[in-house]
Amino acid sequence: WLKFQSSHSRIAVVASLVSSCTTAPEEREMGQGGGCCRAEAQPTEALPTASVEIYGVTGSKNCMGALLLITDRQLGRLVPTMPGPEGTQTEEFLAMNPFHAVPTMKDGDFCCAESGAIMRYLADQYMPELYPKDPAVRGRIDWAVDNFATGMYNDVPKTLYPCMGFAAFPDDTKEVGKALGMKMQAYADFFLKEKFVCGEKLSLADYKVAPFFYALEHPSLKATCDLEVPARISQYNKDFMAASASSGIFTSAGGFAIKEMLDAKM
Repeated sequence: WLKFQSSHSRIAVVASLVSSCTTAPEEREMGQGGGCCRAEAQPTEALPTASVEIYGVTGSKNCMGALLLITDRQLGRLVPTMPGPEGTQTEEFLAMNPFHAVPTMKDGDFCCAESGAIMRYLADQYMPELYPKDPAVRGRIDWAVDNFATGMYNDVPKTLYPCMGFAAFPDDTKEVGKALGMKMQAYADFFLKEKFVCGEKLSLADYKVAPFFYALEHPSLKATCDLEVPARISQYNKDFMAASASSGIFTSAGGFAIKEMLDAKM
């Protein structure tokens, strides 16, 4: 990570890879899958054009949801930004986000931070079909996001982050890994009865949880944390990769994709 921060050429390479990774969903491997509230296609008005900037890094699962949204819809670009004096603590960055954290978004004169807030803003502003106004559908999306955030996400620092080299393995890593697998199964049983959280099409909830589920399926998690990823989650990962045009940045980003970083630590 320090090498990434100090090398302007590597940063430029990553930004270029992200901007060129979008491919049509039908060109990706297709899979099969199988909630109860559907995010139906809605009549759309002319939406504003955008040049959104997401400040963050491709190896961050929290950054990836917002980044996938803007790259899938070709709404903007990644500005690779690392924590530290040359990244999140610069005067320019602190003017956007005084809490010096990523992801941070800039859309014209408007700035916003925290992944959930950024993603809801983007959906409301540019892609309302991903976060419909229907209270029942929006409620299901929020429930799926919050269930992950208040449950499974608490296990990430003890499992995934050590595998990526961000933290030391705690003594109870294997116990946490086994429990996480059961939580993932419970999530799948309720929220993934259909292909995606709200039926056959992606919603905001899918963009939030998919980067984490993809990372948690890496073989290093099974080897070090005894994490058994449910088959339903594995199929969901395949379906998301096929549906999201820019999901290739999970696997390749100049050495700083989720897969590349986990592979490097095995």
